[in-house]
Amino acid sequence: MLKDRLQLYKEIENERNSKLLVFITGDRPNLETQISSEMQDYFVNHLDKFNLPFNVILWNQ
Repeated sequence: MLKDRLQLYKEIENERNSKLLVFITGDRPNLETQISSEMQDYFVNHLDKFNLPFNVILWNQ
C-alpha cells in the first residue's frame, strides 16, 4: 500500500512538474482535524529541503 501511494505521489509530481508535500489528518466522524497554524514551521522546513521549487502542491489527506 505504501509502495502504491509513493508511486502515485511521483506520478502527481511528474504530471504537475512540482514537488508534493503530503500532510495527513484524520477524517473519522467526530474526530476530524485541521491543519494548525503551529505547523507553519514544519512546512517551511520541508520546503527548504525542496530547494524552493517553483511549484509546490500541498495535499491534505
